[in-house]
Amino acid sequence: MATAELKTLHDELNMLLKTVPGKAVSASKVQAVAKACFHARGEYKRAVYAVEQFIKKAPAHCRLAGVYAIDAVCRRSKAQLKDKDPFVARFGKEIGGTLQCLDASSLEDRQRLVKVVCEWTKQKLFDVDFNSLAVIKRTRDDSRAALERAEQKASPRARSPSPEPQPHQKVSRFSSQPPPQPPQQFGGPYAGQGPPRGFSPQGMPPQGFSNGPPQGFPPQQFPPRGMPGGMPPRGFPPQQFPPPQWQPG
Repeated sequence: MATAELKTLHDELNMLLKTVPGKAVSASKVQAVAKACFHARGEYKRAVYAVEQFIKKAPAHCRLAGVYAIDAVCRRSKAQLKDKDPFVARFGKEIGGTLQCLDASSLEDRQRLVKVVCEWTKQKLFDVDFNSLAVIKRTRDDSRAALERAEQKASPRARSPSPEPQPHQKVSRFSSQPPPQPPQQFGGPYAGQGPPRGFSPQGMPPQGFSNGPPQGFPPQQFPPRGMPGGMPPRGFPPQQFPPPQWQPG
């Protein structure tokens, strides 16, 4: 016949079944289970068995709460009872098989299980090699694979080099090729403009240009050969100038 303490423990374990999938385990419910289990230490074997059966038979999303309850009751018992603690040794007998029941849980729950196991290893709470458990190995492999997928998804895609444009193609503004250079600019009065009309791009007049007038100027504005006084004023034709007079020497 179950005692009042064991009945309270079963009631608190049934409250853990109300855990909603995808949500964090209620810390108050876990502490209530640990408290009821500690108060049933007079029948610690039956209390430990009740917690272990809960982890094995409960839905997958509720099993991590049972592991938290084991952690809480073992810490309290070891701190208060010290050498008279009965729970650590009793849970340690089947702890490997108990944790293996979480293999059906989600990756998030199994990752939290790995954290709890790491704390147990640091404190040397159980004399068990947890790294050899299949559920721990699988969880670490799955976590590594999930991290690699997340890094590949977050990293930018490698850009392929753009092909060189053909002579008949236009260079895109997104191309890596340098833009075409502007034509050669001239200084002085032709700054910002091309060469004067009639001049080659190098700025030199073509051959034979020095004997004739600039392009666009009529020939009559230039005085004929031998005209004295040089070029007539603008607006006066050449015939208004008197012919040269012969003066004896």
